[in-house]
Amino acid sequence: MKKALTVCALFLILLLFALRIYGINHEMGLGETLEYSMNEVVPLENDFNHNSEEAAPGYSVQVLGCEWMEVSDFIEKYQVNSDLVSDSTSYYILVTLSCKNADNQQGTDAGISLFGFPLVGINYLTEFDESSFLALNPNMPGEQFALYPGTDMEMTLAYPINVMNKTEFQKLLRSKIWLNLTEYPNRKIVRLEIS
Repeated sequence: MKKALTVCALFLILLLFALRIYGINHEMGLGETLEYSMNEVVPLENDFNHNSEEAAPGYSVQVLGCEWMEVSDFIEKYQVNSDLVSDSTSYYILVTLSCKNADNQQGTDAGISLFGFPLVGINYLTEFDESSFLALNPNMPGEQFALYPGTDMEMTLAYPINVMNKTEFQKLLRSKIWLNLTEYPNRKIVRLEIS
């Protein structure tokens, strides 16, 4: 009898615990997904990717252009060391964007981390290629930076694409591709038009 009472009490505690977790998650709700077009200025505001300390109020991002390039052309044009390019990379999608700080006075405490800007599709995600970043952007201080108020900076990010053949790549280009800028509390994505 005592054993059955203990089991019932443990079950009741576990049930209450599960209901509380469900209640908290249900109250939180999902943020809204806001889709922008290329050349549209996207204010980052208080939205972020991993934690709220990444929020960059006063900053905005604008996608200026997007193109694809075969690996051999990419290496030749940007003089990237071919040893830094993965053997599985067939193509690159190059995204040119402008980051602007309109009025953020927090100095280096707030800024932009490009690591939070992956390319996403229906069933994939790819991060930009760190090893080619400085070859494409020799004047950049790094992948994480802060800007003085009233200034902006233009840069190009190279996203490696690993596909088996040109037909598969053409299919990927016809699908929807977005640059993901923030996740929480609002997901902000820019629909890319690749030339």
